[in-house]
Amino acid sequence: MAQGHLRVTIVEAAKLVDKDKTDFNDPYVEVYVDEKHKKKTQALQDTERPVWNETFDLYSIIFLLFIFYISI
Repeated sequence: MAQGHLRVTIVEAAKLVDKDKTDFNDPYVEVYVDEKHKKKTQALQDTERPVWNETFDLYSIIFLLFIFYISI
């Protein structure tokens, strides 16, 4: 099997759903191929439209397909 390399840049988010109706969100993004290779952006305080501009390099032992997950 070959090693895969994926470079991901998290730029920004918009129209986020308020989780707490009395305050702004403190959003962050998690990107991962598996639980061992997880990256997380900085949590931004009190914002409705976060801008991160963070880049991550993810590596995985793969055959043909690179599957990754993003959660905000």
